[in-house]
Amino acid sequence: TEPLAPFFIEKPENTSAKEGQSTFVEVAVDGNPFPKITWYKGKIKIAEGVKVKTEVDTTTGIAALLISPCRQTDDSPYAITLQNEHGEAPAKDDGLDFRELLKHRDKQKKKVEEEERETINLNVFVYSTNSYGSTRRAQTGGGDDNQSGSRRSSIMDDRRPSLRRVDQENLLKVRRDSKTRRPSLAEVVPDWPTLHKVKRPEKEKEAFVEPLQDIKCKEEDGEITFNCTFCKPSTRIRWLKNKVEIFHGLKYHFDSSGAKQKLTIYKLHSDDSGNYFCRANDVETSAWLEVKPAKPLYDFYKELPARMEVFRTKPTILECHVNDPNAPVKWYKNGVLIDTEKDKRMKYHQDVIRRIVRIFKTTKADEGEYTCQIDDERGIKTTGSVYVEEPQWRFETKLPATLEGDENDKIELECSVQDEDAECDWFFEGEKILPELYPDRYEIISYGKVRKMVIKKLSPTEDKGRYECKTGVMSTHCDVSIKPALRIEKGLKDIDAFEEEDLTLEVTLSKPDLRGKWMRDGKVMYPDQKTVILNEGNVHKLKLKSVGLKDAGEISFQCGDLKESCKISVKESEKPPRIDATRFGKSVTIEAGRPLDLGIPYDAYPAPTMVWLKDGKPVQPGDGSSCQTSIDAKRCKLNIEKSKRDDTGQYELILKNAKGEVKIPIAVTVLDRPGKPEGPMKVSDVTKESAVISWKPPLDNGGSNIERYIVEKQDVERGTWGPAGEVTGDNTSLRVHKLTPGKEYLFRVRAVNKEGEGEPLETSGTTLARNPYDEPSAPGKPEVSDWDKDRVDLEWQAP
Repeated sequence: TEPLAPFFIEKPENTSAKEGQSTFVEVAVDGNPFPKITWYKGKIKIAEGVKVKTEVDTTTGIAALLISPCRQTDDSPYAITLQNEHGEAPAKDDGLDFRELLKHRDKQKKKVEEEERETINLNVFVYSTNSYGSTRRAQTGGGDDNQSGSRRSSIMDDRRPSLRRVDQENLLKVRRDSKTRRPSLAEVVPDWPTLHKVKRPEKEKEAFVEPLQDIKCKEEDGEITFNCTFCKPSTRIRWLKNKVEIFHGLKYHFDSSGAKQKLTIYKLHSDDSGNYFCRANDVETSAWLEVKPAKPLYDFYKELPARMEVFRTKPTILECHVNDPNAPVKWYKNGVLIDTEKDKRMKYHQDVIRRIVRIFKTTKADEGEYTCQIDDERGIKTTGSVYVEEPQWRFETKLPATLEGDENDKIELECSVQDEDAECDWFFEGEKILPELYPDRYEIISYGKVRKMVIKKLSPTEDKGRYECKTGVMSTHCDVSIKPALRIEKGLKDIDAFEEEDLTLEVTLSKPDLRGKWMRDGKVMYPDQKTVILNEGNVHKLKLKSVGLKDAGEISFQCGDLKESCKISVKESEKPPRIDATRFGKSVTIEAGRPLDLGIPYDAYPAPTMVWLKDGKPVQPGDGSSCQTSIDAKRCKLNIEKSKRDDTGQYELILKNAKGEVKIPIAVTVLDRPGKPEGPMKVSDVTKESAVISWKPPLDNGGSNIERYIVEKQDVERGTWGPAGEVTGDNTSLRVHKLTPGKEYLFRVRAVNKEGEGEPLETSGTTLARNPYDEPSAPGKPEVSDWDKDRVDLEWQAP
């Protein structure tokens, strides 16, 4: 299509909007290439944002400016500019009208504005019938304000403006009533001019006398001409194609001869088809042009090269160019049509006028003559020969000069080439290695530039020697040596042993190796007081001193992948009873009423006899005794379910078998309340208010020291005991005070330790509270035992 400067099909129109609502402005534009559209507010370029957005549809040529929501600040002239490489077209929009925004103000402002409009309307319609001049001044607002001020004010005072609802029917009735209708100026003022309707001559309607006619033609015709005749000569004639204006130039030629108009289109093409318009003033005529495209003549724009030299394994591209993107072609090799379905290495490719055949991995069989022929009746073709040469591959990294491996292990020979497509062959002592014949011995791996061969399960006799890798004329080699595998020459055997024996386990390897380790039941063993580990060249030894029953189990030796194991069984030997005194205490202290459990572990073979002694006497279970004894294979037990103070004593356990005996003493103390203090309880140094009480400590202190003594007194007449005092455990006497003179008293004392109070010791008789040298009591009644004349013998009871 022809280049076209930008222009407006439809220019923007003025727009009104309400505040808070959305509005948009649309224009229709065109140009080739399609123009760049820029919007302006005043002289400021509009940038898109949340509020303002622009849209362009290049298909329809519609461009729009959207403003949402509108504000009073948006009231402004707007402009739009079209621009492409052929020119520029500006246009102005007088802007948005925001007068309707006043409808959305608050009611107070609206009321004020309405009052103002009412005042203006009244000023306009107030008039006077007295004089023509005064009436004119009232209408126009002209004249001297001083002269008409009083009259205007009186009129305004008499008739204040007001709004009222008007009934249209009543209004009509009023106007029809000639008696009440106000007369017009023409009726009141003589010679008042009146308006008369002016009759204007009718304008002749413009039209095309001869309209455009539809034309059908062929592209081979070269040119066509549209003819039309307007009703009169016109200075403003415009031609359009599909509603888009076209201009005079090399493609289009305009000719105007009076009212006759011609449009000639040169170099016809199928793209010239369309609807053509001739527009004179605002009148237009149109017709369709249909151009049938000419049958294309296909040919080669760029032929295949006559000779192409390519490398084997590399991709090959055969390319030629045609003069038309729709030109159909076929490819041949040595005169045979190439079928890409059979040979997946080949693929056709078409890019506009390029016609390509790709060979992804070239082989020697791809040599030959290739032909690209246009598939039409002319059959024009282009031919080129392809020659495949061997690539010049080289090594990037070579094999190591020497490499050592272990028997039965695997080894990897690795090198790299400069080309990922390089082919490599492997040789052993000059003979080619074929992995498919020996899959258990060899594996060849190739990825990227890396070439690798893996030798599995190395054999010192079969796999030792020189290995070589070749690519093209280049080669690299490596000498491989193999160390014999590690073997066990002398292994382990199962062992039966007795306790306390010393055992030696020995393993002999085929060669020295420091990786050897000994394990018991899967756990690694380390040297200690009873375990010695030795490594003497090829010989590995494990010594176990004084084995016990716990040493029985599986002993294994491991070195690398080698493993040897045996089982050790330990039998128990005869031995005297042994007791580990560190595992229990030599004395036991418990509170009375709690159980006494003595469990003594021992070791002996055969099983010993058990004897328990208390204070040198055997403990006999039963017969009313609360002691229970028992023995099993590992422990001796003595149990007293509910201990008491009498169970305190020196116990001794005696174990005896044929090999010997062992004695273990255990001191048992049962804590209880102390016993009764030792009597007799003496009362001395008695006075009428006090007396000294003395006693002896109890024979049994309950297993703990006496903390204090509690002394009590009793008035015989009352018969109740009351506290008399306390002393510490070191004292055995107390002076009791606050005795009532002449009263008889009894006294008692209790011993107290941390377990509580013991039984009391009482005085054997009562004690009278009196001084030792007080007046005697009355003697007994006198009786006459003998008499005479001059005497009488009297007898009485001493006081």
